[in-house]
Amino acid sequence: MARLESLPTNPLQELWVALAGPAVNVAIAAVLFVWLKFTASFEPMQTLTLTTGPFLQRILAVNLFLVAFNLIPAFPMDGGRALRAILATRQEYSRATQIVASIGQGIAVFFGFVGLFYNPFLLFIALFVWIGAAQEASMVQPFESAVNT
Repeated sequence: MARLESLPTNPLQELWVALAGPAVNVAIAAVLFVWLKFTASFEPMQTLTLTTGPFLQRILAVNLFLVAFNLIPAFPMDGGRALRAILATRQEYSRATQIVASIGQGIAVFFGFVGLFYNPFLLFIALFVWIGAAQEASMVQPFESAVNT
């Protein structure tokens, strides 16, 4: 019965919480962009690597990457939670969770396929996304059973 209490009651609250993380990354990137523009410290993005290039510019790039990655519409990323919250404003929470979990598993299959040919690290991300989607979907299964009985 504890699972029923853990489900959000207001999808818009979940949406704001889900978007808070990426918003922090956007704010950090904006501050760094202004600073780098003000000090004229920008170098071409092609010259940046993990270990070379201006440190603040690398931090800016990491924050932009984190925004993009976290907004992927799949669990357990913030994008999946935001999409679920948006869908939950128009349908049952459990149905919205199932839809987003299916989308996430589709994205995981895509990442896995691309990872086989281009970047093996994507295989780990695919596994992470697949497991996160499956866990989130399984959390609402007891809720659906309790509602339908």
